[in-house]
Amino acid sequence: MKLLVGLLMAFAVTAAACAAPAQPQFKEGENYRLVVPVQPTDAGPNQVQVIEFFWYGCPHCYAFEPYLENWAASQPDNVLFKRVPAVINPGWKPQARAFYTAKVLGVAGKLQKPIFDEIHLRHHFLHDEEGFQKFFAQYGISKDQFDTAWNSFAVDTMMKQAAVLGERYRIMGVPTVVVAGKYITGPTMVKSFPELIQVIDFLVNKTLQSKR
Repeated sequence: MKLLVGLLMAFAVTAAACAAPAQPQFKEGENYRLVVPVQPTDAGPNQVQVIEFFWYGCPHCYAFEPYLENWAASQPDNVLFKRVPAVINPGWKPQARAFYTAKVLGVAGKLQKPIFDEIHLRHHFLHDEEGFQKFFAQYGISKDQFDTAWNSFAVDTMMKQAAVLGERYRIMGVPTVVVAGKYITGPTMVKSFPELIQVIDFLVNKTLQSKR
């Protein structure tokens, strides 16, 4: 009887193992690379921070956006997601300032997709203060509100912080994703955007396991 029970238990364990989907394994140097030196983050002791460096004018960022948006919406409290507009060259600064202007005005989430759509779907490239002021007006932001935020100390400070972060992580292209200040990945290191999401999850789990 004991032998029969043992055989049944062994069979159940084997069947469960066979039924469980294999977890994808990704390789350092192929699907992600290390950040040297490791950079400090805003994450708490039991959290992991994920940063996406992006540019509104980037078609790859636009294509990645729905995947990233769905991913971010499903994350638990121990995953701290942050967007940082890249300022790799001076021509990208107006778009970065627009992102932080929206943040100061409390409409960053509301305008993230519309700004992308305006540039890539409607082919209206927003590239200066006047263009963004008119665009924000479509969403109930007055000229005075916009001008005050655009030229604010808070936006200036965040712009400087974004530039410093880009330099620390040596951002050369977008979209680029940084996990825990330790790992960097992006579209050039994977076969597809769904796989990029898998790599992000892999690195998040890797980091959380190291904290246990």
